[in-house]
Amino acid sequence: MTTTFQDNISVAKFTVVLFGDPKSGKTTTINTLSGQAQTTTTNPSSYTFTTPPCTFYSDQNISTVILQFYKIEEQKYFERKDYAYYRASKLAIVVIDLTSQSSWDNRNRWLAEIERYCAYEIKVVVVGTKGDLTINNNNQRIVSQEMIDSFVDPLEFTYIELIKDGGGGLDQRDQFQQIMIDAENKRFIKQMINTCQLTINFKRNQINNNNNNNSTNNNNNNNNNLTKIFYMVFNNKVLFKNIMGQVKEIHNIMRVKAYKLDYSQPHFWVSHPSLVNALLYRHKYAKKYLLSPLTLQFLEPFLWNNSNFQLFHSLFPISNKSILDGDESKKFVDASCISGSLEIVKYLFKKLNLPFTLKGFFSSIILGYTDITKYLVGQSQVLRKNHDQIQITPSTKIIITRDILIEGIRLAKAYHSNRDSTILVYLEHELDNLENGKPILKKFTSLFKK
Repeated sequence: MTTTFQDNISVAKFTVVLFGDPKSGKTTTINTLSGQAQTTTTNPSSYTFTTPPCTFYSDQNISTVILQFYKIEEQKYFERKDYAYYRASKLAIVVIDLTSQSSWDNRNRWLAEIERYCAYEIKVVVVGTKGDLTINNNNQRIVSQEMIDSFVDPLEFTYIELIKDGGGGLDQRDQFQQIMIDAENKRFIKQMINTCQLTINFKRNQINNNNNNNSTNNNNNNNNNLTKIFYMVFNNKVLFKNIMGQVKEIHNIMRVKAYKLDYSQPHFWVSHPSLVNALLYRHKYAKKYLLSPLTLQFLEPFLWNNSNFQLFHSLFPISNKSILDGDESKKFVDASCISGSLEIVKYLFKKLNLPFTLKGFFSSIILGYTDITKYLVGQSQVLRKNHDQIQITPSTKIIITRDILIEGIRLAKAYHSNRDSTILVYLEHELDNLENGKPILKKFTSLFKK
């Protein structure tokens, strides 16, 4: 999806590719799903429709969607010239003529072409055409519903059957648009989860290390023996020199590169939570190794991995929002939501007036930062029940709707197995308030008593 801006309103552009045999009904499919009659045979065909605000997670300002349909005709393998269309597409449609045995037989060939050339995990929709012929004359229908189900169900494809004279064009169009919206939102959630994965793994390793340390401390005999061996070795200068002399060789064997504490490259120190912890140690205890204030190109990866406000303020002494203006400014609060520092989130949002997006909101849920989730909800615009009533205005805030809360609850259940986890209880309570028309941002003293 590519996004442009017109008068503070975002316009999204999607590319859709259609596969199918000649005369299988690709043009009819475009006309029905777009709601517009195609008057020319140009390829691609472009159509526009509007959506309520807050429909897309990636950009809540999107209210206009431009669809570009590319029809992929039958060609010889070495004559295929549509590779760019494949890679740019967000959704693939396989058109099957329900009255043609050859169209049904070629379905796997089209799927193979999608798998070979399209983007990984592209959403696939199967469309059955000429449904009016199957209604008026049952003898002409070759592909039964059972055959369709046996094809789409194992692959988890969505099936839409077009009925030209059945009056179902509007429902089919709405169904197709919702499929496209859901596919884009799922793609956004997956990208966001991948961004959080480093922090998830780091936190998981910390928990495992703490558990291992606890089990070691519980075994007093083993602990005493290890302590004695340690002092015996390192009190002996000869043994110590011989052991430390092998460190470089061990690193070479393990293909590990060692860095000194005074290493001066900022991109290295901001690239991982463990390295940021080492950087914190360096600034706290090794004063002669202090890094000078960093440029803004390192700010986002630093915020991903750092939760210490003092270290942030010493490396990035930012006091003026003007140096952070532009689309890039949207990423900084979201990055702080991944590291889990409410103090930094408040500083960026309140002091510098930087915006946050749904990426930060969902990230705080996945990583279990209840305090950040509650703060973002408190700073969001009033929750609405009807998307059509939402008025989008330029703001640093987001709008949290019922659908967004439901998605947040799903993520909380997926990443926090404890049914009574604080963040899950909070989100379910917010959803209950919204659905029952109760005041939003009610105090939850009874839920979060210590």
